[in-house]
Formats: sequence, structure tokens, C-alpha cells
Amino acid sequence: LPAPRPVASIRAPVVSLRQVPAGGGVSYGAEWRAPHPTRVATLAIGYADGVPRSVKRRAHVLLQGQRMPVVGRVTMDFVMVAVGPTSHVRVGDITTVVGVDGGHEITIDEFAGWSDTIAYEALVRFGTRMRKEFAGP
Repeated sequence: LPAPRPVASIRAPVVSLRQVPAGGGVSYGAEWRAPHPTRVATLAIGYADGVPRSVKRRAHVLLQGQRMPVVGRVTMDFVMVAVGPTSHVRVGDITTVVGVDGGHEITIDEFAGWSDTIAYEALVRFGTRMRKEFAGP
């Protein structure tokens, strides 16, 4: 039998880039503070779309083929990601929340683990606000 392959990818655009000074806080409550000057990208996806607030401090996304950490609290509409000082990230770039980018992959099982749930529950959380595109064989 062929090996199973992923059936879904979750992607979100970068809608903002900010330079955060060392010690500067990100998101509600400034819970995450930049250890050094850091570029932070804001992604147009949040808990209203299916990214649980509980993924903070554990989750990553893929951007330009690299894993980048989620920082700060997940908000209703946005997720913030530390993109590093040498990246060439721009507004409009597409991040991969679940799926493959370059040589890296974030599986739905990995994503589910960040929020202490199972893959099936994680998948059904991605709701009606998200545009769905179906790709046939």
C-alpha cells in the first residue's frame, strides 16, 4: 500500500511587519518580550480561524522554507511570528501553518500536539472564515 499523504494545508498571508526593540512586548499583555531587536510578522489568521490560543510558546510556522516561532498571544484575527533580522519577508508573503514549504513540514499531528489535542479536532477547528481551495489529483 502507498504511504498516506497529507490532505490539507493551512496557509495565511503576512499582513504587517514591525521592528521590535530589545525588551519590546508583542501582542496582548506584552507577554512575549523580544530578547534582542527582532522583526515580527503579523499573519492574518487567529483563534477565530482555528488557531487555538494554547499554541503560544510552542508553535511555529513555515515562511520562506524556514521554521519561525509564534510569539505573543494568538488573537482573534492574528498570529505574530519572529522572522529574524536576516530574512527577506515582505507583506503579502504566504506562511504555512500546516503543510509543506521548502524542505520542511508541519503536520496536522504536530500542530495538534501544540494545543494538546488530536489531529481530527485541530482540522475541524479551521472554520468558515477561511477560504477553501480544492486541488484534485
